Amino acid sequence: MTNTSESKDTGDVSFAPLTLPRCAQASCLKWSLRLVARSSRSVWCGFYSLVCTTPHTAMADGGEAAPGPVTRFTNCRVCRPSGIETEDVWVQDGRIIDARVQFWEVRRQADVVVDCKGLLLAPGFIDLQINGAFGVDFTNPTQQRPWESQEDEARDDDSDTDADAPDGPKHADQLNEEPSPAPEVAAEALSKGIAYVSRRLVEHGVTAYCPTLVTSSPHTYQSLLPAMRPTVGGKHGAAVLGAHLEGPFLNPLKKGAHKEELMRGFEAADGASSSGLESIELCYGSLDNCSIITLAPELPNAGPVIEALAARNIVVSLGHTAADLEHADEAVTRGARMLTHLFNAMSAFHHRNPGVVGLLSETVRAQRPLFYGLIVDGIHTHDAAMRIAASTHPKGAVLVTDAIAAMGLPPGRHSLGRQSVHKDHDNRVTVEGTDTLAGSGSTMIDCVSYFARIVGVTQAVAAATLHPAQVLGIADRKGTCDVGADADFVLLDDSQTRLRVTDTYIGGERVWHAKEE
Repeated sequence: MTNTSESKDTGDVSFAPLTLPRCAQASCLKWSLRLVARSSRSVWCGFYSLVCTTPHTAMADGGEAAPGPVTRFTNCRVCRPSGIETEDVWVQDGRIIDARVQFWEVRRQADVVVDCKGLLLAPGFIDLQINGAFGVDFTNPTQQRPWESQEDEARDDDSDTDADAPDGPKHADQLNEEPSPAPEVAAEALSKGIAYVSRRLVEHGVTAYCPTLVTSSPHTYQSLLPAMRPTVGGKHGAAVLGAHLEGPFLNPLKKGAHKEELMRGFEAADGASSSGLESIELCYGSLDNCSIITLAPELPNAGPVIEALAARNIVVSLGHTAADLEHADEAVTRGARMLTHLFNAMSAFHHRNPGVVGLLSETVRAQRPLFYGLIVDGIHTHDAAMRIAASTHPKGAVLVTDAIAAMGLPPGRHSLGRQSVHKDHDNRVTVEGTDTLAGSGSTMIDCVSYFARIVGVTQAVAAATLHPAQVLGIADRKGTCDVGADADFVLLDDSQTRLRVTDTYIGGERVWHAKEE
């Protein structure tokens, strides 16, 4: 038999020679010693049968197609919450498999071997709050249509470029006066915009995300939500995990960059007392494609709404709120699971009134599941504040970009819903003409790299992978490199101060590779 191979940018990819996986070497030695008394012919014939049987061309029981090819990723350092471990990762049919079972029970070697050249192998990043990117504004998708440009691949996505963004979005007054597009037009534009962003996010290690809508009118929500269907990731790009609706049920005192005139409360349509759920349905329409809703827990009738949403397996996140600790604690008791961009647009911590931030300590003490989003861009939150949060509740940190359409584009004017915003040369994004922060221009690998300098690589990676998967209840298949999980992962070069994504894999297939520097 002659082994054939082909060169890949990440390393040599070839049909594997008949060698044992590392995890089976010790067991194989014991097995061989127990058989040493038998005839040499019997031993070697049995051994050859064990390692050479590859039933991938056979049919499984019941006439179903047999499992697909097996790929072994070797010479990699796997990043897990417990630390970095040098081991191989085996993949089959889009999932990570157990090498020991593969070898001893299935009796099959890897068909393809990928040499990771000592790079860090981490789960694919998951972004639970991203308002847009690369010129696409999810809340106002008809504003710009970068997917129609023939110059997309030539776009300079270096945020430090000195050139201002050409032909940016309209001025704020023009955005406000512009009539809303027909629902079908908006939905079609959003579908194309999401597909475009999904293709581009893998460049930055993101393999799954929740496209986010900021505070808008009921017409906007009901036009766009049907186009935000969950999708499976693949060669076409990152998976969509459902929509994150940030508003309009927020406290105007903590409006941030959201438009106050579009904010609402949980009142019944006729003004009578109700559970508040009616307001949700009248505003959003169908919630079939919704995964997360950010709301202010101090609004009247918020408690029953939180319970009803949690019963539907929709994650309730507390944000844009002036709630005290008592209101916030009651919301968690009723089913809230997350805090939206911790420290930003919420009641500030005070030693006699800790506010929403005080939940971090209370949650740890009461051993209740609670997560908190962090925008780790060096602008939204001071390093010292992030250290306090991470040391108080390390297993709750969730990195989010809160990126807007300006992410991946040069400085200049951009849009966030019906507002005009400005991105400067320091990657700071503000509502035009003000100092109010309006999302960020940072990528997820930017956030992971920054957070790694504060808490270390393993904790930073967990905050961008395992923890967001736990928020959505999908940690059995996303956010880890454990056996049975989807084979969504990134290869990271950690040889420099800043982490760099070299390759992104979804379902075990490479979907992006960095050009050689």
